[in-house]
Amino acid sequence: MLAVAPFVGLLILVGLALFMQRKASLIDSSASTSLIKQSLKGLQPVALPFAALICLVCLCAAQLISVSFFELLLISFGICGIGIAQLKLPNFLSQLINAPYASSIRSNKNVIFIRCTCIRILLIASIVGCCFLTLETPYRTEPMEIFEPYLYIQTTMIALVVLTAYFVGQQRGVGPRICVWIFACIGLAQYFVWQFKGTTILPTDLFALGTAAAVAGGYTYVFNTSALIGIVWALIGNLLCTALTEVRRILLRASERPTVSKFPRAVHILAHTSCALLCFISLFLLCSIPNYTAMTGEGINYFYPIWTYQHYGSMLSFVMGVQDLSLTEPTNYSSSEAQTLLASYAETYDKTHGSTTSRQAAVEQFAGEAPSIVVVMDESFADLSIYEGMHAGYEGPHYFKTELAPSSVASGSLSVSVLGGGTCNTEFEFLTGISMAYLGAGKYPYAIYDLSETNALPKQLSSMGYETTAIHPNLASNWKRDDIYEQIGFDTFYSIESFSDAPTLHNGVTNRATYDKVIEVLNSSETPQFIFDVTMQGHSNYDVGNIPDNLKLNYEPEGISDTDSIDQLNEYLSCVQASDEDLQYLVEELSKLDKPVVLVYFGDHQPKLSATYNDLWFSDESDELHAQRTHQSIYAIWTNYTLPGQTGSSPTGSENNAFSSANYPISPNYLAAYMLESIGAPLSDYQKAQLVMKETIPAINAFGIMDSNGNWHSLDTTETSLATTFQDLSWLTWLEFTSKVA
Repeated sequence: MLAVAPFVGLLILVGLALFMQRKASLIDSSASTSLIKQSLKGLQPVALPFAALICLVCLCAAQLISVSFFELLLISFGICGIGIAQLKLPNFLSQLINAPYASSIRSNKNVIFIRCTCIRILLIASIVGCCFLTLETPYRTEPMEIFEPYLYIQTTMIALVVLTAYFVGQQRGVGPRICVWIFACIGLAQYFVWQFKGTTILPTDLFALGTAAAVAGGYTYVFNTSALIGIVWALIGNLLCTALTEVRRILLRASERPTVSKFPRAVHILAHTSCALLCFISLFLLCSIPNYTAMTGEGINYFYPIWTYQHYGSMLSFVMGVQDLSLTEPTNYSSSEAQTLLASYAETYDKTHGSTTSRQAAVEQFAGEAPSIVVVMDESFADLSIYEGMHAGYEGPHYFKTELAPSSVASGSLSVSVLGGGTCNTEFEFLTGISMAYLGAGKYPYAIYDLSETNALPKQLSSMGYETTAIHPNLASNWKRDDIYEQIGFDTFYSIESFSDAPTLHNGVTNRATYDKVIEVLNSSETPQFIFDVTMQGHSNYDVGNIPDNLKLNYEPEGISDTDSIDQLNEYLSCVQASDEDLQYLVEELSKLDKPVVLVYFGDHQPKLSATYNDLWFSDESDELHAQRTHQSIYAIWTNYTLPGQTGSSPTGSENNAFSSANYPISPNYLAAYMLESIGAPLSDYQKAQLVMKETIPAINAFGIMDSNGNWHSLDTTETSLATTFQDLSWLTWLEFTSKVA
């Protein structure tokens, strides 16, 4: 039924084209061969609208159109109208430009020149508008709403692109026409990336074009209304480019410009080339000099980048992404000296930590039977009792604090680099050992870098014979995990498709459901497993109001009268309680297994709401301490077997290990290295260096450095030992990671 609409438009367009041919005496009906040839020639001006309508008919037949009949009818008639305008264009422009004009202008040539110039300016401005609309319309989920002044900045960028192409093409319409269709293709690509992955085209996607091409055939390409309207804008832009070429032709014919002399032509070409170069340089400066992340105050929302693209414009957002890629090499950096520095730290470790009795015994134990490793990064799991019990007698997650932590190899505070979001950065720090202190708080490595050439824990454990599995009961495309997990060495990834029938709580699949998957994977093979589980149930927002009655908490902080804030706090704390209960279930299930298992459990960040209470109750303190309170999560490392140096069924830590005391602070970049050290697993030289450096800097994140006394300092501290170690770690970070993605 849908195919009727474009088919009718097609018949109207072809019929009118042939009618106008006959009326203009372009068809010789006496010769059938000539008739066919001339008919085809007469249809050339409407080739693109004709092809567009044919494609619509085919898409409808293949059921690849998701629009109403009325919408498709309007779109089809719009394309038909563009075709008709294409037929009438030459005569219309000729009459408009050459029409008699009573004025004091001395020459008719001057009149034509002025008219052509004005029409050119109007056409170029309209083409810029079409480029803008064909770029922005397809992927929109809501009416166009781009914030000022970013609307004008992006428009200027597009105008400079079009003008550059215009002058390169010597004022012909071919350059802007190419621009129109490039922007149209980008807009459609943006639409399909959004359809398939729920995200946008980011600069790092250019690093994976081969992968994209390899999987492109596995998708079904369905066009909705916005995508089709984007194509209509491209066709209008194409019509305007045809008009631009026609105006140039009329002007040249009227000017009777001599073509014998080569010098004027050379000057003409030079002038256009100079204008094109000027426009290009202006575009380059506009894209490179302003810091748009700083200008917007937030940069790209990499968790939901389509929001950024829709409110700042896709071109400007892409430029922000490109700017995020820039990294600065450490001062006086030398690759050979960095290698020497790394070897020196590794040697120091071998002579100290690596030679202890407990470490050697752990190495022998690991060589005898390597344990499976389960890592759970629990969404928004944190202990808000650090805010003076929330002034409501809150004591934090009960099981974690009273049962798990005391029986763990190590536990305590975890200094992360994010608050309220940015889960992937805590995840990145743990899996790679790289601190965000050296990349910047506003960057999201998962989203902006290709990590294929970098070292990561899954790759390391895989080389030891481990099977590596990632679990995340949400979209695989979140934070580009579908790409990143493959790049860093995970063999298997269970995303939301693996939890279609799983129970849910609050904002996602329950933690317990993911723990059942963990147990299933552990029991599936006798080979040691590395399982990394990123949970979802505790995800924000906390104003949903969907907590079951048996989990609802009702804390009332003193001095807080805002009911909504209190409700959000209790909703969050209820999620923590549910996660705490599910954690107990996991530990009990792991305890039943007849194989050694290590559990690393930590929260990725605090909820954003904690910043309100931090500002309210802790205003009179240093900036460093104030920031670190909101960036403090918790962790624990637990085993279902006894490590060397542990006693009884409730181990309290390994002897001769600086991290073994309860409540010892750490940061995610150190956590994997410490876990591997504790179980006797082989360490890389970089991990050995980390374990030496942590004696001076026990914790580090994007906002500060902790010294060995537990005091926080800014990243640019001048305290000698901290500054030296920080500089050394920056060199090793550049050597091990940054140089591979810069």
